[in-house]
Amino acid sequence: MYNKGMSSKYVSIADRQVKRISEIDQKRNVVDNRLQVLRNNLCRASMEWALTDMPLGDLQDRLLKIFNLPVFGGYKDKRMYISALSLGKELRTRYKANVKISGTANAQSRMVIDLIKSSHVKALNREKYRVGNRFEAKRKKEIMDKDIEKSRNLTVPIVFYLASSHSKPAKDHKNYQGKMYVDKERKNILLQAHIGDTIIKKCQEYIKKNKVQAVQRVVGSPVYFIYRPFCKHFFVPIPTRKVLDTPKTKLMYLAKSKETQALEDRKNRQGNGTRKEINAREHYKRLEFVSGLGKGNSLPKPILNKLGLLQRKEKAFYNCWSKK
Repeated sequence: MYNKGMSSKYVSIADRQVKRISEIDQKRNVVDNRLQVLRNNLCRASMEWALTDMPLGDLQDRLLKIFNLPVFGGYKDKRMYISALSLGKELRTRYKANVKISGTANAQSRMVIDLIKSSHVKALNREKYRVGNRFEAKRKKEIMDKDIEKSRNLTVPIVFYLASSHSKPAKDHKNYQGKMYVDKERKNILLQAHIGDTIIKKCQEYIKKNKVQAVQRVVGSPVYFIYRPFCKHFFVPIPTRKVLDTPKTKLMYLAKSKETQALEDRKNRQGNGTRKEINAREHYKRLEFVSGLGKGNSLPKPILNKLGLLQRKEKAFYNCWSKK
C-alpha cells in the first residue's frame, strides 16, 4: 500500500482525515438511533390516538410533546410531523371500517399491518434517512471549509488537494478519486501571499496540462464527492512546489492511510453487499421497528400480540440470513 519514500507527514495527514470520517460515522450512528426512536414514538402515538374518539388536536399535542422530549433536544421536523399526523388519520379511518367488518380485537390486530404498509410510514423512513444525510453532509462540509481556510492562510498558501482512492468506490465517484484538484481562488490567494509570477505561471501550466478541476466543483452538485453520505473519500492538501516538482505517479501515494482498509470494510458493510447481507439488514430494520412499536403497555393486547408475533418472525428471518 505504501511507497517506501513516502513522507510520514502525509501519512499522518491521511490518517487524521480517516479518523475524522470515522468520528462523523459514529456521530451519524447516534443521530440515526435517535431518529429511529423518534419515528417509533410518533407511530405509536398515532396508533394510540387512532383507537380513541379524541379530536385531531389531541394527536397534534401528543406529537409535539414527543418532539419536545429532552432526548430529541427540541428537534422538530415539519415533514415527519405531517406524516405522523396523516398516519393517525389514516389508521383511525381504517380501524373504524374494520371494527364494523370483523370486530374490535381483529381490527386492532389488523391495525399493525395497516401501519407497516402505510405510505406515511414510508415517508417517515425517507425523512429519517434524509435528516441523517443532511447532518453528515453538513459536518463534512464544515471540516472541508475549515481545511481550505487554513490552507489559504498559511505563510505559503496551499492550493492543491489530492483526492484519496479506495477499492469499490461508488460508480459515479470512480473517475474522481486519486486525482489532483485545485482551489478555484488559487490566483488571488497566491498573489496576496506575494508568490512570484513564475510559480503562478507554472501552476497555470500544470492545471491546463493535467486538466485539474476546482475542488469546489467536485464537492458540489452533481458529483458531491466527499460530501455525499457514506462517501469515504477525503482530500490531502499538497504544497504547490511538491505538486510541481513530483511526478504524478508518486503523488498518488500521499493520500493513502494505514486506516484506509478498515474504512473500506465499514463502507462495504454499510453498502449494498451480497444478497444475503442485504436481506439480513432489511429484516434487522423491520425487527427494530416492530420491537420499538411494542415498547411499553400503552397499546391493547391484540396489537401487542401481533407485534410480538412479527418480532419473532423477523428475528427468525434475520438469524437465518445473518448466519455465516
